[in-house]
Amino acid sequence: GMPGGRVTSVAAAADGTIWVSTHVSASSIWNSSTELGGIASFDGTRWTRHSVADGLLADEGELAAGPGGVVWAVHDDGYSRFADGEWTAFTTEVPGYGREIVVGPDDRVWAVSPRGIVSFDGSVQVVHEVVSTG
Repeated sequence: GMPGGRVTSVAAAADGTIWVSTHVSASSIWNSSTELGGIASFDGTRWTRHSVADGLLADEGELAAGPGGVVWAVHDDGYSRFADGEWTAFTTEVPGYGREIVVGPDDRVWAVSPRGIVSFDGSVQVVHEVVSTG
């Protein structure tokens, strides 16, 4: 089923799959919670859990789905991309760990950062800094 914990992110993929990321707080773990957080997808019939064993960089993150079917997860220390049924992890500093993310028509992930906007295509990360006009 869907991983337990507090839902932190949800995204709908072009094929209709719903993606969810959940987080379990330390207090939940200390209260003998057996359900740990994580990332899962729902195809309309069943839930599938995804983990670092499947190629994710981390077991939770902010999610966004693109029009081409690609799903991105942004983590504290990088990105994970789900495409063609497989996860690929990318370790890189994510300035400010973007909590608001979208996927553009070119399947590049865009994330809000305290410095501006960060974009990543799987090889090149660009920080589009906010420019002061005064």
